[in-house]
Amino acid sequence: MSNDKYRKAYNMVIEYEKEAHRKNQKRIAVGLKLIIIIPLIFLALLFFTGSSKVIFLILWIVSLFILAAYLITVEYMDYNLMYLRSQQNLANDKLKANGYLFLSDVYDQLGIKRTKMSQTVGWIYKPEGNENGDNFVDFGILETNRETEDGGYEKAILMEFNVDGPILDLI
Repeated sequence: MSNDKYRKAYNMVIEYEKEAHRKNQKRIAVGLKLIIIIPLIFLALLFFTGSSKVIFLILWIVSLFILAAYLITVEYMDYNLMYLRSQQNLANDKLKANGYLFLSDVYDQLGIKRTKMSQTVGWIYKPEGNENGDNFVDFGILETNRETEDGGYEKAILMEFNVDGPILDLI
């Protein structure tokens, strides 16, 4: 595959990450609006129905806890995506500065335990183009759901690094 095709694929991944960030920002805005709207709805229902104030107060408090949990989850996922993107940009800067980068260096950045393989594979950067690889670091970030122990699902982020392969002999 040519370098242009890899660059196009890389740009598609970056666009996906930006779109995910935009969607998360919209989700946060909706959640903040609901924090204002839901109490007004409960207040209106209280006046129109004449029911117990305690029931509406409890419903209002429960709804705020649910919305807060939703907002925390969305912000946490967005923070993780932005953190990974910034680490990916840092890895690309290191690659361009040094001309090579081992996967173990990226693992160190991310706090992932090194492996034997990670100390031999990595990326090579050549300004004129790299026939052996992509000439850039891509974490292959993908948002997905994973199964939990109780049979439910939770949000997860998967990474598939685009290493050029063994680079010890190419340095």
